[in-house]
Amino acid sequence: MTIWIVFCSGIVSALAGLTYNFCHKHRFPVDLLLFLFAIFYTLFAALYLLVFDEAFYSRWAMSLGICAGVTTATVIRLLFIVTTRVKLNISWTVIQFSVLIPFFLSVALFREALTARTLVGVVFIFIAIPFFGLGKGKGRAGPSIPNLTSGLLLFVSAILTGVLLSIPKLYAYFEPEGGTFTLLFYAGLAMIPMTMTLHLLRTHREGVYGFRPGIVILPIYMALANLGTIALLLTALLSIDGSVVYPLRTVVNVLSIFLLSFVLFREKATVLEVVGVVIALVGLVLVSATMG
Repeated sequence: MTIWIVFCSGIVSALAGLTYNFCHKHRFPVDLLLFLFAIFYTLFAALYLLVFDEAFYSRWAMSLGICAGVTTATVIRLLFIVTTRVKLNISWTVIQFSVLIPFFLSVALFREALTARTLVGVVFIFIAIPFFGLGKGKGRAGPSIPNLTSGLLLFVSAILTGVLLSIPKLYAYFEPEGGTFTLLFYAGLAMIPMTMTLHLLRTHREGVYGFRPGIVILPIYMALANLGTIALLLTALLSIDGSVVYPLRTVVNVLSIFLLSFVLFREKATVLEVVGVVIALVGLVLVSATMG
């Protein structure tokens, strides 16, 4: 059962990634979108907190939750900037490698042992990522090589994404009995003043935006998808080592993005992507076999 939770986390993470496509396609105002996202994120977290009868406060939930909220809002805002400046395949590939941060954290700090089969599977998974990235580059607009500013933003985005993914591991270690949605509730609370400030500053400079239904629907989708991603990840980390969860979640994520691109956007699979699928599946089987 736990392995399916890891799989679901990767799938929901891929669904959350569609946010950037929808926002750019419909040209929604990013700062208003983020502000509404923070509000719905907090409301849904509070609702789930009540439904699952979790505590409203714990020291670790508040401290790590605030860190998660600040990091989440910063990462999403940076990614909206990066995805308009850097070719999609480049930004996508770099961001995927952010999982190396929580992976090495699990191995080095928490002393999680890796079997030979798991290690080989992990290597296959990380080898597969560039194949998907290079395959996605065909026919896409945008600069292939980012300039200094865009490259720095992309680098910071990747580092902060790795930090964000590490927070559930820290929470699972320091407070294994803590409420999942208690953590996410404080993350939402931390995002609201940040995103509200950005929205008010943008409104002061550019005026009030005209209302469109999508500007409410998309933040709700964002909130549910992002909550689901972290909640499922945290649940998996309570039972399985992070050195297994993070690579496994990553490979499911990249395979899900590949399938979503094929089904939703009618993108044709390139030879490089097919090779990436084969390599990723080998890694998936090897890592999953250690959980049998």
